[in-house]
Amino acid sequence: MELIGHNAARVLLDRLAADGGLAHAYLFAGPPHVGKTTLARWLAQRLLCTGDAVRPCGACTVCAHIASGVHADVRVLAPEEGTIGVDAARVWTDTLVQSSLFAGWKIGMVEAAEVMTESAANACLKAIEEPTPRTVIILTASRARGVLPTIASRCAIVRLGAVPEAVIASALEARGIADAAIIAALADGAPGRALAYAEDATRMDVVRAYRTTGDALATGSIAARLRSVEKIVSAFPKDRAAVRAEVDEIVKAFERAVQQRLRAPHEHLAHWQDVLHALARVPRLRDANVAPRLILESLVLAHP
Repeated sequence: MELIGHNAARVLLDRLAADGGLAHAYLFAGPPHVGKTTLARWLAQRLLCTGDAVRPCGACTVCAHIASGVHADVRVLAPEEGTIGVDAARVWTDTLVQSSLFAGWKIGMVEAAEVMTESAANACLKAIEEPTPRTVIILTASRARGVLPTIASRCAIVRLGAVPEAVIASALEARGIADAAIIAALADGAPGRALAYAEDATRMDVVRAYRTTGDALATGSIAARLRSVEKIVSAFPKDRAAVRAEVDEIVKAFERAVQQRLRAPHEHLAHWQDVLHALARVPRLRDANVAPRLILESLVLAHP
């Protein structure tokens, strides 16, 4: 997959690779679907590409194998059932001490490093702290603070932010994707999300519906907002995990609606302080198993 955006990070890593100044371990941190894993694969391609001109060329067998996740010298440790356990971590570290099959670089990737158990992190520590020669470790995480300090402190951190909407739209147009501007607007700066919407229009319709719900909770009278909550709750699925996921999406949509209101010319931050505080409390309420209805009501009642 071609990397969309993050030119500054790409230029920096390219220069370090050319000058032999790469760190032994990196932590790419940024929101979901923003391109962390894609950037990690790009760096692996940059180091292993066999093209004759600009590297990575994206066309050689090596680049193709890395993009497909099947290159023998790129060892990936990824979550299974939402976590990375110690057994998988030990297998990963054992493969990294082995010689490169192609007498070149070895790349060790850890996806979603924040879900490593403490035992798994300890198993990975030596490989990250003292990698074998010509080995680069690349971890990805939604938040750098979510990674255990013993791991994060040994990595050079590259922070990836949201990609500008225009950049995503341009990349989609270059791929011949219809409604590129609309998709980019719905993606919230995440190229991976935009590509997923382009492949499945029904997912985009779901996002539109959540946006409409978020707007309804952030505007209108208190009575109208409470009626919106009642309508949402009455349509909840029976599965608790599905309800939790739906509430998370609604809260995100509500927060987006609030941020849009704050960008309006005559809006003042002071008018929305209580709402912002209520949003900040949502993770604690959710972790305390507070009823979804009460979580949503706490948001709509936070502003007059």
